[in-house]
Amino acid sequence: MNRQRDPAAVVNPAAGHVEVEETPEASDAVLVARAAGGDDEAFALLYHRHKHDTWRLASFTLRDAHEAEDVVQETFLRAYRSLAGFHGGPSARAWLLTICRNLCLDRLRRRTARGLAFLEDAPGLDPPAPAADVDTRLDLRRALAGLAVEDVEAFFFVDVLGLRSHEAAAVLDLAAPSTLRSRLTRARAQLAQALAPPPAAVGREVWGVLHTPPDRAIVVAHGAEAGAVPADVAPPAHPGALVRFFEALEHRIPAGRRVLAVLGAPPRVSVAAAAPWIAHHPRWRLRLSSGDRWRRDAERLLTDGDDPAALARLRSSEPFVWTPGP
Repeated sequence: MNRQRDPAAVVNPAAGHVEVEETPEASDAVLVARAAGGDDEAFALLYHRHKHDTWRLASFTLRDAHEAEDVVQETFLRAYRSLAGFHGGPSARAWLLTICRNLCLDRLRRRTARGLAFLEDAPGLDPPAPAADVDTRLDLRRALAGLAVEDVEAFFFVDVLGLRSHEAAAVLDLAAPSTLRSRLTRARAQLAQALAPPPAAVGREVWGVLHTPPDRAIVVAHGAEAGAVPADVAPPAHPGALVRFFEALEHRIPAGRRVLAVLGAPPRVSVAAAAPWIAHHPRWRLRLSSGDRWRRDAERLLTDGDDPAALARLRSSEPFVWTPGP
């Protein structure tokens, strides 16, 4: 393999004693070595390569964008001061993520000591997604919330950040990659079950429609039990009745069925009220939908379910609450 002294094309030639392969970009290990030799441009390149992954880890762990930015800066500052202590290991990226994770854990311990709670509107696993992806992201966050912390970390480092199992094991300070792989297998299995789409087979029933703007919800159950009973129109709901609506349906929908509640772009207060309730009812799932999409979905479900009374009320735009009678 051809080797050459680095000319000044990639980094400062002040560390020209380091040999590099003739590749478009120097490897992380080479950049760390050059940075340790005083090449600030090499360290700047390391920063730009890995700042996004460290930010994703910090934001995912701390649930606070401002704290995450502080941790990213602190991570690279600490790494810069510790360049001489990096002796290869799994990878420079794993080394940086280890520093980042430890800094996050320190902040979480201090936060717990001060009695501070996590912020609710946390950055997700990815940068802001289009509105069409809101449903999937909400389901994923809820599914992750049901996993053990160590399983969530295994999933995050391997399936989100793309680390190899031995790299992730090093970041998590595990003695063997096999432990990491066991956690990852468990996380994937539980997530696959939690995120599985509702079956489109026989047994889908619309169990309720609440249309009292700004609150709008469709509740659909999936299972193999008997079909829905005839429809009956109930009086309009009162403000704050969304959870009571869900609670009433929970007692009516037969056991063994999975339940999906689709909210039609409600205000934040409605989501804040509904999410904790659904989180304590494992067979329920919650999705958000835009106004137009919600109406289309409601019309399709009510048409498929042969519920003309509820469909007519929906198309009239008058406030109403519908559940199957009696």
